Amino acid sequence: MKLTKPKFLIEAGKNFKFIKDALGSKEAVRFKISVEVEFHEQTEPISIFIEGERASDGGWSTRRLINQNQDVLSSREALEESLEIIEGQVSEYILQNALVEDWKELTEAMNEIRESGYSLVEWGNRAALPMIAVTAYGYEALFCAPIMAIAYVNEGTQALAKNDLSYTSHCVQRGQYFSGAEMLISNPNKWLTDRAITGGIAKKFLREPIKIKVSELLKSLAPVYGWASTTDAIRMVAYELNDNHSDLVESCKLKTENLPRTIKEWMKSEPEKFHCSITSKA
Repeated sequence: MKLTKPKFLIEAGKNFKFIKDALGSKEAVRFKISVEVEFHEQTEPISIFIEGERASDGGWSTRRLINQNQDVLSSREALEESLEIIEGQVSEYILQNALVEDWKELTEAMNEIRESGYSLVEWGNRAALPMIAVTAYGYEALFCAPIMAIAYVNEGTQALAKNDLSYTSHCVQRGQYFSGAEMLISNPNKWLTDRAITGGIAKKFLREPIKIKVSELLKSLAPVYGWASTTDAIRMVAYELNDNHSDLVESCKLKTENLPRTIKEWMKSEPEKFHCSITSKA
């Protein structure tokens, strides 16, 4: 028996393809999408609102709100107070667990990112900080939830200044999540012995997004049958970063002339992260 796809799914597929094609255009610089889903046993529909702007690296910097049709959860004053509470909880956690020295270094790095015009939330997501925070493993993980909490405090403060209470409310909810007891590692002392081994935590935070980009380029730029050599792969990736992602290189505190050497070091120290498929020679 041949199964026929329902007409509404066919139509939905056409619309989603249109959206995908539109967002794939290099001429597109900004978008807003809203979707409302209704359920039989739910009196209120769920609304999902997504908007994005073209980032300097050519990708999309996006933000999402769920249930935007509902009233804003708090007043302006309550939202402002909530942002202050989140910041206070993070500060208390840092002080109680003697993480002040490294946190100061990370705060300087976060300020540099903001001054470069990047969203801290987007940066943190690209650096996979939420995922590392959930694993709660290793010295670096101690800082991932606090960084994301402060990132949302910063974005919430900016949104509040623009009187965007909906997004401020969203930032408060996310900030509360990352500053909550379930996300802040309750007994970090066992990881403090790794502090000397880890080292340069702010530098790692700053450079994680470009390391992710290098990993992507090693795959997307690779010829069909693989790279001719590792040297060839490094050269092409460095060219691509120089030509089309120079802002990202600069914001990660790297020098373009040192990219080949830096990429080579990353590939040597983290081969599983920077996989490079080489053409087999007969």
